[in-house]
This record gives sequence, C-alpha cells and structure tokens, in this order.
Amino acid sequence: MVGYRYANRYQAADVIGQDEISVVRRGRDLLMDRDVAIKVLRSDLTQEPAVHSRFRSFAHHAAALNHPAFVAVYDTGDTLTDAGSVPWVVMEYVEGDSLRTLLDRQGPLPWRRALRIAAELCAALDHAHRRNLLPCHITPANVLVDPQAGGDQVKVIDIGQRTPETPGAKAMQYLSPEQIRGGLPDKRSDQYTIGCVLFEMLCGRAPFIGVTPDSIAEAHQREAPRAPSEYNRSIPPDVDAIVLKALSKNPANRYETAEKMRADLERAGAGRPAQARQQLQAPERTGAPAPSPARSRAAAKPRTTVPPAKPVPGLSSPLMAPGLTLPVLDEVELIDPAREAAQRRRWAYIGLGGLALALVVALWLTLVVITTPPPPAKVSVPNVTGLTIAQASAVLKDKELDLGAVTTVDTDKGPTGTIVYQRPSERTEVEAGTAVAVEIEG
Repeated sequence: MVGYRYANRYQAADVIGQDEISVVRRGRDLLMDRDVAIKVLRSDLTQEPAVHSRFRSFAHHAAALNHPAFVAVYDTGDTLTDAGSVPWVVMEYVEGDSLRTLLDRQGPLPWRRALRIAAELCAALDHAHRRNLLPCHITPANVLVDPQAGGDQVKVIDIGQRTPETPGAKAMQYLSPEQIRGGLPDKRSDQYTIGCVLFEMLCGRAPFIGVTPDSIAEAHQREAPRAPSEYNRSIPPDVDAIVLKALSKNPANRYETAEKMRADLERAGAGRPAQARQQLQAPERTGAPAPSPARSRAAAKPRTTVPPAKPVPGLSSPLMAPGLTLPVLDEVELIDPAREAAQRRRWAYIGLGGLALALVVALWLTLVVITTPPPPAKVSVPNVTGLTIAQASAVLKDKELDLGAVTTVDTDKGPTGTIVYQRPSERTEVEAGTAVAVEIEG
C-alpha cells in the first residue's frame, strides 16, 4: 500500500520485489530519515498459521545476524487489517540488483569477480553457521550485489527461508543431493549451494539443468559435475578444483567449514595454489551412485536399507539445527576392469624391478666383501728406553717395527748414547712396519 505507515513511522512506497509469501516495498524511515525496505506478508496468506510461523522465523533469524554480508533488520511488528494480523519486517535498503538479475543481464562474470562474491557469501555462511542457522538456502535470487568503487557490496536477504514443499525447477537447481533425498542437511549442504551459485557465476548456467524438477533432482544425485573451464576456457585449474570440491556428492568430500572454502577462494583469487586441487586425485565417492553391473565390484554392495519416504525438502529442512551431522552413506566404488588390470600389471612390473635391484645390490656387496683385503695386523710397541741404538733396532725388528728418527738431547736422564724417550710409547698398539722415533742422551 503506497503511502501506508507501519508503526506510524515507516512510510511504504513502490514494490521492489516479492517472493512466494511476501511483498517487499521501498520505504522511508521518517524518524531516522533514511530509506528502508519493508517486507510484508501477502494479504491472501494471513489466514494460514504455517505461513505466519515461517515469516516470523525468517524475521527472528535475520534479526539475530550481525554481519556486513547480511541485510540488517531494523524493526518488526504486526498491522491489523480486515483480513487479520499482517506481520512486517523493516530492513536495510540496498542499492543495486539481485545476483539473479545481474546474471540474466550480463551472463558469466569475470572469474576473479565471481570468486570475490563467493568468498563474501562464504563469510556470511560461516557467521550464520556459528549461530546454528542452517540450511541458509543462498541462491542468486536472494543475494543483492551493489557495484562499489572498491568492488562489489554483497548482501544476503531471506536467510534461512525454507524450500517450498514442492520445489520448482529454479529452487531445485541449488539443493544438495542429501536435501533432495530428504536427509538432514548440515553446514556442508550450504557449501554445495554456494558451489552451484559459483558455477553459475562462472559459466552463465547452473551445473545441473533439466526440463522438470525431477530431472534436475536426478542430475544432482547421479551426474558428475563438469569443470567450469569446459564452458569458459579462461577459468584456471585451481578455480575448477574449488568448484568441484564444493559440488562433491558425498558431503565428507566437501570443505569442513565455509571459512575454509572462503580461504581457498581468496587464495585462488590472489593467484596462489588452492588446497582443493590437492584432493582432485582421489576418486569421488557418491552417496547415490547408479553403476552398471559390468562396472561395479561384486563384493562392494551397499547394505540393504529401508527405502526412504518421498522427500519433502520444505518440511524436512529445519531452520535451526544445532549439532546436526549428516550420516555417512553407504558407498560403492566404481571399478573399471581395464584400468584395474592395467594397475595390476604396473604393480607387477614394479615388484619385478624391485626384486632385480635387490639382487644386484646383494651381488655387489658380496663382491666387495670378497675382494677387500684383511686389515693389517696390530703389534704392541716394546720399551726401548735405556737401550743403545743398536740394541733398540734389534728389539724393534724382532717386533716387525722400524727404528725411526733419532734425535740427540741433553736431559741428564741416562748415560750418553742411551735412549731416554720414544714415540709411540710402550704398549701402544700400532700396525706392523710402523717407525718408532727415539731421543738419545747427548
């Protein structure tokens, strides 16, 4: 209602957006003299308690978030009308378009810009997850992008809005495989959603498309995601690695937290290696594979389980889920017989090569031991002090030693011509043929 004042303070103007349960108008805060956005429950839904509860949950969770990447909530209240009580929320007004509008108008974004926007969304996710708000259901439609002089200002709206009971094709494009199966989502489910949004920013299309919601759901669960560089050759391998990690079918193969994904996005944007690239060598294991009998290992069959009920994402995805963890699903590893045979041959060649090398080394060591001469014999140096040179020479020769240098000294330690000092000294163990130097009294 143009001109209507909510709480006698917020004057409504033109409609600037709407979703399945609410209408958003541009407004003016007459007290603070600033532009605001006023989100009001649609008048035709005022008699539905479930919709009332859903709208109030959105307002409650949005008001609890205090982060630059979330649209701030200023005020909430109710307005009495002929149709009943109508709740409303007054939020920060943000210039710019939604990411959905931006992509429809411009197509794929430059990859560095896409990484910056995705990093901001991960920072917002991390803030919400720390407050146990999940899943957040971030899509291009609820992200506002306002180009600034220093980059893009990113704002998330409608945080925590539940998926409709019967999701349309657009909503289905951003749901994780575990949400589609009706399982309990966790923090890594939101990373899959960010992976879908980042893929669309890079390629101008969603990673999984189809004619009907069911065909899109089937693609999420069965098809392997393609690398963004297959659609846009300018995208570097590190960016491919980040997207493929986020889009892993098995939540255990995604980033542990949104903060770790944000750090990897910033590394890739700065031209540094992304950690996600290190994990691309490991085979992806999916929670819902569709292998053909010829390509599956007979011994690797999943345990028999009761078939799950038909998924209802809107009802099975609680807004607040503290402490929830997604159970690890039974995994079946696909085996290519030709590749497995090639691997066996390769390991056989490696084993034979190792055995031949060991034999060569053993033969070489044997030859070294056989050809190495024995160490020279050791003899004990006799005592030649007090003897004359002739006597000492005979004693040393008898011990297979030689008389070395002879030096004359004045020490008055013995008769003239007798030895008063020797090197090496008595009882020293030396090799045969060693020369013994002596000093004689002059």
